[in-house]
Amino acid sequence: MRWTSQITILFAEQDRLLRPAAEVTQSSVACALVEAQAGIALLDRLSILYSPTSHALKFVPLRPEERIVGRLVLAAGAQPTAASREFCIELRHLVGEIAETVSGFGLVSA
Repeated sequence: MRWTSQITILFAEQDRLLRPAAEVTQSSVACALVEAQAGIALLDRLSILYSPTSHALKFVPLRPEERIVGRLVLAAGAQPTAASREFCIELRHLVGEIAETVSGFGLVSA
């Protein structure tokens, strides 16, 4: 399920209507629009971690908190390359580092 679909369902469960005026693919663009007072942005936890640090922005947790699971996608049946194996190792390491400082963030067993 797409992240935006999850948010729409969450709003509906609270008897609220979500009417997005725009959808962007980069959190930095969303933050720039908010900073320009063009509205608000809904960002996932990972995007917030790497958003620009601006004193003009305030990050407010959305309640109830939703669990969003990202997946690493590999070609079915293909033999992983040395580069893809190394990337997976580095990605797990990075997620582990982030999980040490951010509660609720971490790896999920497959």
